Amino acid sequence: MEDFMTYYINYNKLTSIDAFKMRDTFSKFLSGYFSEENMTPETVNAILAEINYEEWIYGVGTDPSGTLDFNTDQSNAAVNLAN
Repeated sequence: MEDFMTYYINYNKLTSIDAFKMRDTFSKFLSGYFSEENMTPETVNAILAEINYEEWIYGVGTDPSGTLDFNTDQSNAAVNLAN
């Protein structure tokens, strides 16, 4: 993930970004990243076809591992204040 984030920031610096640009950047990253490992374009395309971008970008829920927790004392206080 760190490799992608570095690529993403360098590729999109000084530009506006949105979900479409994120998807495009991720596809370009995977194509370049896996071509270095001598994977065929068909294999890269198969990997890209497996990704559910709608769920990944617009879906609600926790990360796939279920281990990230973004709750902080400040976020909890903000929720309490809003309620």
